[in-house]
Amino acid sequence: MPSLSTVKASNASYASHLLQSASTPVAIFIGGTAGIGEATVKALANYLHGNVHVILVGRTREPGERVLRELVKPSPSPGEKQDIGVIREFIPCDVSLMSSVDKMCLEITKLLESRLKTTAPPKINYIFFSANHSNLWGGHRWTEEGIDKQLAVRYYHRFKTTFKLMPLLRNAKDKGEDARVVSILASGITWWFDEDDFGFKKSSGLGLVLKGVNTNMVAAVYNDLMVESFADHNPGISFTNSMPGMVSTDNALHAFTIPFRAHWILKPLELFFFWIWILIFIKPEDSAQYHLYDLFQADEGREPERSGGEKKGKFYRRSRFGDDLGYRYHRKDQEVLKRRFWEHTTKVTELVE
Repeated sequence: MPSLSTVKASNASYASHLLQSASTPVAIFIGGTAGIGEATVKALANYLHGNVHVILVGRTREPGERVLRELVKPSPSPGEKQDIGVIREFIPCDVSLMSSVDKMCLEITKLLESRLKTTAPPKINYIFFSANHSNLWGGHRWTEEGIDKQLAVRYYHRFKTTFKLMPLLRNAKDKGEDARVVSILASGITWWFDEDDFGFKKSSGLGLVLKGVNTNMVAAVYNDLMVESFADHNPGISFTNSMPGMVSTDNALHAFTIPFRAHWILKPLELFFFWIWILIFIKPEDSAQYHLYDLFQADEGREPERSGGEKKGKFYRRSRFGDDLGYRYHRKDQEVLKRRFWEHTTKVTELVE
């Protein structure tokens, strides 16, 4: 496990390499308006002295525009004008709806085509997913499109966005630049799922009672399969599923303190919980450093091996501290599983290859 100081030094070194390039990187943050996403986009802008095009995607415009205003302004080189034309744009999107994701991807593409005319064709160097939704024991869980909402936010929109924006990632790769995708959710774990019901639409009995838990957890497995499958189809582009671990975000605090709000008799235990919170949870700013490390180190070291020892594109499963967790089989015949799962996902998200 690399120490935080080692991670920061590595990030600074890689950022220095990027700053020597004549090209300004393009970064898309899906869910960059709070928590880990906000901390990571700010850290990236700090390392690159503001010299990075940033597009934030989120549900609400006000927090997104606030984050963009707070980003470090670009630092001009000697002799350059102070006004350096980097992109700072917010695009509203409800990522639980695949129709909204369609519109968001189209808007991103048109924006980059219009703003990056001098570097045509348009490109994307980094896509960073951190939008989240958890509803373990709640009631209605289906979106108006008939998709489980947890799976829509924690998996399906990530696949669809990556698929739709893949041509721009390939453009970056073809220019000899970074082309990388990081999905922040969970990695390296296993959970039960039915290959005949990936979308958990047939749950009944106890399975229906536990459906919220199941779809919450299985999304981690689905992200593992996603990064591996995209790497199979796109050599030269790297894909990472990263575990955030215990991070002291507002959403996490709200979720973990629900029991203490259930009854006044539990209120005294809240103080004890906050001591545990301080000892176990890490700050979003520190978590951001590890996730940038995941992003910057995505082409370093070995190419992970899969079924039969075959080597294909680069994909990674990272721990909360940036460790490579190695390969995990979710079925004995992983290739058949990936093929069936790819077909299911493209059908649900209405994608045509």
